Amino acid sequence: MSLGSEGPVTAFFEGMEQLEEAVKTITGMLNRYNRGRILLGVDSHGDVLGRSFCETDVETVRETIGKSMNHVPDVRIHINLTSDGKQYLSIEAEGYEIPYSYKSWFYSRRQCPGAEPGKEWVTLLTCGMRHH
Repeated sequence: MSLGSEGPVTAFFEGMEQLEEAVKTITGMLNRYNRGRILLGVDSHGDVLGRSFCETDVETVRETIGKSMNHVPDVRIHINLTSDGKQYLSIEAEGYEIPYSYKSWFYSRRQCPGAEPGKEWVTLLTCGMRHH
């Protein structure tokens, strides 16, 4: 089952092993669009992989966001099931206290013109200055 495609406020990651990159990406989305949605357990084509998630994973996501970001946006984290019984984890954030930083660095989600399919959206360092 496909959940669509990535866009300015939506990104897919295959699992919890990519959580740090996912949190950095949602920080870039918040800085550019004031909202963002990350789906874990979904490949780059939007297909749900069928990985298992539990409440411990939800708490790990909350802790990672709390420790990695300079301030925490409104975050909703849910374990979802597709109609064919596959699980994926959704992280939805909304926030207006910009700029948000990830581990003291500021990022922004931007479209990369002419990029290969599946790599159209990138999270870029917005400046070389470090937040102290």
